[in-house]
Amino acid sequence: MIESIKFNTLNYSPEILERVCEEMFFRFQLDLGLNIRRSSITVFISDVRRKMFDNPYHNWFHVVDVTQTVFYFARKSGMLNCMTTKERLALFLAAVCHDLEHPGVSNQFFVSHAAKHSNGKSTVCLEQHHSSKACQLLSNFVGSGLLDGLAQGDRQEVMQGVHRLILATDMSRHTDYCKRLEALIQARSAAECTGQNPLSFSPEDKQLVFELLLKGADVSNVVKPYITARAWAERVTREFFRQGDLEAALGLAVSPGCDRRATDCARVQVGFSGFIAPFFRALAPPSASNIKV
Repeated sequence: MIESIKFNTLNYSPEILERVCEEMFFRFQLDLGLNIRRSSITVFISDVRRKMFDNPYHNWFHVVDVTQTVFYFARKSGMLNCMTTKERLALFLAAVCHDLEHPGVSNQFFVSHAAKHSNGKSTVCLEQHHSSKACQLLSNFVGSGLLDGLAQGDRQEVMQGVHRLILATDMSRHTDYCKRLEALIQARSAAECTGQNPLSFSPEDKQLVFELLLKGADVSNVVKPYITARAWAERVTREFFRQGDLEAALGLAVSPGCDRRATDCARVQVGFSGFIAPFFRALAPPSASNIKV
């Protein structure tokens, strides 16, 4: 079940999901060649869980959901077999840390707050915040056996990969990623026509694919089975409404989709599904027998 798109983290306790994350670590084969002690990954995962706030949506359940889904995407697409151990490690760590210490409000909240109280532009970017917190947490594990199997240069490369991957989950960059995905598909189609391996990528394109996998996993609720998708839709709606209540209490303009008195929840979900569908259709073209959406 752990390798299925039907896996639903909401059916399990937080403690069991820690074990699921550990299992993902070994499914990524991250224990090969890095001399990572199991005790180190156990403590690391527990620390991540403790740093996740009790939000309706951006919480520990979401973290494990994204980690499991990115593993599913990587395996079903064939990319997992093309990844080096360092690349697998960066993808795993980025998935686990991609929403570290999420406050339960959007970037738009901070934009509105800055406009009202400091007459300036908000410098807050949640994805930068998550990346910074991830680097801090990983730095705390130097000497613990988590990254000690890597040479200094390789360790820096992994940290940079984690940073880039987490930033890819910023939805303000969605249109740019759709364009880059389309360009990548066209380039790969042309390469395949000339007999090249469709899974042979330049380092830059390979990194882009990893970013697309994590980005897709982060917004994948809409391609999950209906009962799972509905449960997550209800959770994100509660979080949006909680943000709207806070904005109203602070005298801020209520962000779109966050006004519980004026928002049609079903219409919002249908709108988001329509917005994100082209991305998943491009990520998993009909000719592929890998990812099914």
